[in-house]
Amino acid sequence: MLPNGPAQVRTSATHFPAGAGVPASLELQITPQVLARALFITGRAPKDQMKHARSSTYEWCHRVSAIPAYLSWTDGQIRRITRTDLARELDPSEKGMLSYTLGQAMCQIFAETQLSVRFFMHVARYAGSYGLTFARARAVPTSSASGSRGVTSLQRPRGAPAA
Repeated sequence: MLPNGPAQVRTSATHFPAGAGVPASLELQITPQVLARALFITGRAPKDQMKHARSSTYEWCHRVSAIPAYLSWTDGQIRRITRTDLARELDPSEKGMLSYTLGQAMCQIFAETQLSVRFFMHVARYAGSYGLTFARARAVPTSSASGSRGVTSLQRPRGAPAA
């Protein structure tokens, strides 16, 4: 079962150019429904979201099931998203997978609310189709998108450090 109501999630966006209109820090209101949508749509173009018919439906179930399995919303005046006991007991590689998945989804939500970007797409999946190339770098962005404000966003999501 999904929790009710939004939780507040702190963000930090300090590397945007001054005057871009992106606040250096803010609190996003995240509902389970918003997170579920982001978990599914992140990484693929809209035309590819149901490309594999029944398999795409199972992928949706897999991605969205991360919410009740690994996340809970705290009670109280200011609600936060925390890890469930199951999430705390995952082995390091599973924790890495969860961190990556949630980092991607949170980047999608941030890009949508702050940059007017609707769909975040994996660079590796779409670079060839759109003629994207990168200079050799230690950290190549994993997601790209263009927003309605003319902002091209290349992001390398990182999960929150373990508490």
